[in-house]
Amino acid sequence: MGWGLAPASLMIYGMNQEGPWSGLLSGIGAIGAGAEVARATLLLHGTTRNSTLEETLYAVAAAKFSAERCEGVGRNATIHVNWKRVTRDPSATHAGRFLTAFEVRALRRLWIRYGQVHVPDEAYPRVMAISQRITGGVSVDSAVRLTQLISSRNRNRS
Repeated sequence: MGWGLAPASLMIYGMNQEGPWSGLLSGIGAIGAGAEVARATLLLHGTTRNSTLEETLYAVAAAKFSAERCEGVGRNATIHVNWKRVTRDPSATHAGRFLTAFEVRALRRLWIRYGQVHVPDEAYPRVMAISQRITGGVSVDSAVRLTQLISSRNRNRS
């Protein structure tokens, strides 16, 4: 990543086994073993050069957490937000800030609760019925999940 000459310009570029690449048009980039999953997650979140910082923070965290499913991607996450140095930035330090470990854990909890790609509860019974028709049964995990859904709905009605 680098900064261009214009006041708000950002250049996103990298190098991999296929050669150099640019994220200039898409406004996103990812590297490492989980790069494809991370890029796909960023695209699914609609991340662009025009996304807000808040949208981008959540999408980047979601991309990292999603990429952890890939072999070779660890669970430790450090997120740094950097910006083009402005006159108010002390010259002896970098222009940016790290998220705290607490903030990264909070983003992970939010992603686990709201943002993981999963079969929605409302769709699960129908997907199970299709699965049962095709294979003649359902997995134990699916049966447990359906039982939990039914139990939860019964509690909400009372």
